[in-house]
Amino acid sequence: MKYAIVYASLAGGSEQSAKVIKDKLFFEHQIPENAISLIDLNKTPTPDLKDYNKCIIGTGIYAGKANKKVLKLVQTNMDHLLQIPVYLFICSLATGKESESYRKVFPEKLLEHASILSFFGGMVIFKRLNFFTRFIMKMITKSKQDVHKLNYNAIDRFIEKVINS
Repeated sequence: MKYAIVYASLAGGSEQSAKVIKDKLFFEHQIPENAISLIDLNKTPTPDLKDYNKCIIGTGIYAGKANKKVLKLVQTNMDHLLQIPVYLFICSLATGKESESYRKVFPEKLLEHASILSFFGGMVIFKRLNFFTRFIMKMITKSKQDVHKLNYNAIDRFIEKVINS
């Protein structure tokens, strides 16, 4: 069994979540490290997913939309993704009804096929952002300090679904 953990991250939440998922699969569930690929779409924009039996896809939400690189990956690989187990996660500082509205950032066909879609909360590492984005995020978060609001319990529940399906 080979796992692809594919993500694109701007503010840091999706990247941190993907790394936590990989570590938990390896350390807690004894999945061999060489059976888990962590794929950063900012570094590998067009990965070949055909060698993977399970695919975990994560994105942050920016101005109400998924990362364009994640959407391109999904569109390019839709036929293969619909043939294997797919697990989706979203990182966002939004809560409640607002975060639930983000379900629609993925194509309906993929949402219907996916084993799970989870919301992990979010984080913002300001030094990763350009000046304009940093300015906007400081206004949104009302903070000048990095914001760490990942929900590790949600990540644990997500991983249990990945392992048990």
